[in-house]
Amino acid sequence: MDPGEHEKEDYVFKGPEVRRMSAEEFRDALASLTGVGYLSPDADLGMGENAKGKFGPKKKAKWIWNDPNAANKAKAESIYLRKTVRLPAVPAEATALVVCDNSFEFFVNGHKAGAGSDFNKPFLIDLKPWLKIGNNLIAIHAI
Repeated sequence: MDPGEHEKEDYVFKGPEVRRMSAEEFRDALASLTGVGYLSPDADLGMGENAKGKFGPKKKAKWIWNDPNAANKAKAESIYLRKTVRLPAVPAEATALVVCDNSFEFFVNGHKAGAGSDFNKPFLIDLKPWLKIGNNLIAIHAI
């Protein structure tokens, strides 16, 4: 389009000019459309593209404690998370991505499948060797 074209009497607006977006504009547009984005990254997780696609954030995190200083006041404790999953067949692929403050141990049907202690690094854990048809107990001990 010629720069002076819009000054003609019979000019009709045909839409915006097409131009390339910067990498930041493109990322912001995708984040706006999908609701997935890193507004303030707390840690460089160093995930590969495959892991980002599978395990990247689906929802925006929000503060759940009433007192914004609760993290400074809370005592360090251990928690145990357990979930029974019923499988009609063993899946072709079963991977867990775990990021945890301090340290964690991950168990599948009583077998220690993985552990870690660096919250800046995600741990990919292959669950398939310990899965079976029927009920499967998944447990995490976070310290």
